[in-house]
Amino acid sequence: MNLFKSIAIVFLLFATPASAQPPMLEETDAAELIGGAVQSAEGIEVGEVSAVTMNEDGEVTEIRMNMEQSLGMGERTAILPRGRYLVLRGTVVLQLPFENIRQLPAIEDRARL
Repeated sequence: MNLFKSIAIVFLLFATPASAQPPMLEETDAAELIGGAVQSAEGIEVGEVSAVTMNEDGEVTEIRMNMEQSLGMGERTAILPRGRYLVLRGTVVLQLPFENIRQLPAIEDRARL
């Protein structure tokens, strides 16, 4: 594991959701995230960014990711929990352990709630 990932993991372990602020991005930076990797707190790749929504101030309001369904039965899209991720060098790093990421509700699940 390279030094960058090690530093990111240590930072994520000690960051609290209350102190986490949504990342600020330029439109071009947000566009470059689409198709980029999404990783768990341990550095495991868990999906790819499918959409980034920002407000007029450049604050990220929503990131969606595509990920495999359980047992490899197709793909599903999940909305990443606000304040539970960082954007580091074009990669979205979740402040969630790998085993919790599979439990994120899919967009279809949110529509039923």
